[in-house]
Amino acid sequence: MFELKRNLSLLDQRCNALKYFVYEGGMWCADEKLLSYCGHIKNNDVIIDSNKNPVMIKNVKEFYNKALQQHQLVLNEYAEEYKSIVT
Repeated sequence: MFELKRNLSLLDQRCNALKYFVYEGGMWCADEKLLSYCGHIKNNDVIIDSNKNPVMIKNVKEFYNKALQQHQLVLNEYAEEYKSIVT
């Protein structure tokens, strides 16, 4: 049981680190919060990145697609690894 919890914790930590990506010189975490926030910004809006830096998002659609792609990549890896850990 301890080994299972440890492996799941390590998986969670690794996948959280993989959520980060770079766009327009900013560092972003491709989580549900960012994906939701993308629906409320417009082209050329300035938002704060993960390092507390202001960054202008020139193309919201491109930004959203990059965040979604990174998010889905991490979720797919998480699902595969989770399955191998618990079975």
